[in-house]
Amino acid sequence: MIGKVQLVSQLYKPWTIQDNDIHSKGIQSWQDRRVREAGFAANSLQRRANEKTLFEEYVASKIQLSTRFELLNITI
Repeated sequence: MIGKVQLVSQLYKPWTIQDNDIHSKGIQSWQDRRVREAGFAANSLQRRANEKTLFEEYVASKIQLSTRFELLNITI
């Protein structure tokens, strides 16, 4: 008998505990959840930064347009 067969990917996981599968699965699910939450947070921060940049560009274009109209002495 060779013994217990394990996948190579399972041997090198940092949360692998040979004698307690339930515990290692709990740690693995916790780690997966943390990675997923970090991805959501990064996407949220990126979205907010993009929205802020787009709003600043919009305001700058409106200021530039109104300044151009003031220089031409045109009222809307």
